Amino acid sequence: PMDDYTGGHGTPVGGIVAAKMDNYIGIAGVAPEAKIMALRAGTAGGYLEQDDVAEAIIYGVQNGCKIINMSFGDYVYSHLLKEAVDYGTTRGVIFVASAGNSGNDRLQFPAAYDNTIAVGATDWNNAVTGFSNYGSKIDVVAPGQNILSTGTNNFYGEYSGTSFAAPQVAGVAALILADHALWTND
Repeated sequence: PMDDYTGGHGTPVGGIVAAKMDNYIGIAGVAPEAKIMALRAGTAGGYLEQDDVAEAIIYGVQNGCKIINMSFGDYVYSHLLKEAVDYGTTRGVIFVASAGNSGNDRLQFPAAYDNTIAVGATDWNNAVTGFSNYGSKIDVVAPGQNILSTGTNNFYGEYSGTSFAAPQVAGVAALILADHALWTND
């Protein structure tokens, strides 16, 4: 799928996880040897329908994904999305989700599901950013402000948001699984 969201979203997320290193262009991802399965469930305007997201998750699980990064969220609980995440969890998939960019303690879904790793964002001083959602349901925070990554049309740029903190955690999970292939998602 092509990333036709203005300025890119999936492309920088993917670059943060697995951009190749030592190629003398751009940046290196957290886990540059990781394989990525690019699945698009949203529109160019950034709108996602829960059935499309659930279908993408199920497709990923059935086709070998071990880690699924979900750099999106909504305050509305979705039974369908929860069932898709549960389906993947029972098959050993690790789910990483961005906590949201509203600067409040109200966690968005899918990050609010118990079987996801909810990721907030920090700034250059390792403090939670003003835009990051926060609270007791956050599992971990990662850098999420002015993150250099790949973009569309051979562009590199800086991106901010929990959407760009979550793939750093997904990349670390990929590195852990690379060294400990028998570990479970728990």
